Amino acid sequence: MNGKQVSLSADTLDLLKEKILKSAIKGKLVPQLDKEPEMEQIGDAPEEAPFEIPPKWKWVKLSVIASSNIGLTYKPTDLIDDLGGTPVLRANNIQNGKLNLEGLKRVKGANQLPKNFVHPGDLLMCARNGSKRLVGKCCLIPELKERMMFGAFMAVIRSDFSSYLHIFFSSDAFKEYLGSVNTTTINQITQKNLLNTWVPLPPLEEQKRIVEKVKCLFSKIDVIQKSKDEEVSRLSKSLKKQLLQSSISGKLVPQLDEELEVEQIGDAPEEVPFEIPEKWKWVRLESLGTLFSGKTPKADELTSSGNIPYFKISDMNSSENQKYMRHTEHYLKTTPKKIFKAGSIIFPKNGGAVFTNKRRFLVRDSIVDLNTGGFYPNKNYLDESYAFLLLSSIDFREISKGTALPTIDSSKLKSYLVPLPPLGEQRRIVEKFEKLMLEIQKLK
Repeated sequence: MNGKQVSLSADTLDLLKEKILKSAIKGKLVPQLDKEPEMEQIGDAPEEAPFEIPPKWKWVKLSVIASSNIGLTYKPTDLIDDLGGTPVLRANNIQNGKLNLEGLKRVKGANQLPKNFVHPGDLLMCARNGSKRLVGKCCLIPELKERMMFGAFMAVIRSDFSSYLHIFFSSDAFKEYLGSVNTTTINQITQKNLLNTWVPLPPLEEQKRIVEKVKCLFSKIDVIQKSKDEEVSRLSKSLKKQLLQSSISGKLVPQLDEELEVEQIGDAPEEVPFEIPEKWKWVRLESLGTLFSGKTPKADELTSSGNIPYFKISDMNSSENQKYMRHTEHYLKTTPKKIFKAGSIIFPKNGGAVFTNKRRFLVRDSIVDLNTGGFYPNKNYLDESYAFLLLSSIDFREISKGTALPTIDSSKLKSYLVPLPPLGEQRRIVEKFEKLMLEIQKLK
């Protein structure tokens, strides 16, 4: 399987979904039943119908079957990290037609007007965005564990026909309408344009059958897509592993004559893991920087804001902390004696997380919990980003002890042999690695 085949397969599945939606809103997805009554004409009919629909269907303006409101306006300074704030739904909370609560933002002192809150069954739509393709994307609001508001660039549509309307708003027909009413200066759909949308409305029972049929067909496509995604994920991991190995063995970029040979730091090992270029050297990790272990502060030493972030091992799981540790809900009240410098590379050192191959940069001077280890590279020897590649290439399973609670053996980590290229080559390796990783990520 190659990248092109994966991409085409994904495109084919998306095209299939579009065709299903097109059939659904044109009355071609499920049969019309003689026993079902004709849909009542609500409001005026259009002088010219956008496209042909079954005889029992009717064209209606959205305004006569739904209401709509735009959301809450708030300032960046109103955003808070603790759970005391009110969640505000934004465009990035709509993913693949469903509500996604990852990266949920909360605000303090929000206007608690009833119109600013969403309710189960509402349609949440992106009404304005810097990216034109995101305008109009929507999802149905499910049952929520807490009350949530929605932002000013969003619209909430409330109707007795929300499930069917979700299908219509996801269709190419609505996207074409959006293209005809979007202004040239800003990507948005105004409340007036939204409520003036002509909707092809089936009888209520047929709406229900359409919704169920779309759910059934989409679920089958999603199973195929998940299988493809898993296949791509396995391929991506394999390619990344090969790329890392090429990076640390001198096979990713050419060696240059003008670059000086690396000086041997410490004693040269008698046996080496694999062959490296002549100008490279095998060095113990502890000779190239400072290794450290975290310490968990007491609860009364923490606050919800401050200058010194405190990261727990679980913070590595946050979608906002994929490579760089930026987001936490905990800070130190006072500057501690033991602090870890910005540019340190941290990793799990205890428990099952040891084997997840997670590595993260600290972007600020911080402290980390006792389940976290770290390495601060000596910049005389190591480029910061190359150091990250080195740490990422180490399989901690090989240097861990214990089964119930695996723990990195600190003595083995200190003495771990790593290949050291000239600094200039390190930077060229990183540049090439990152370019190739971008290509690998396109497979997804």
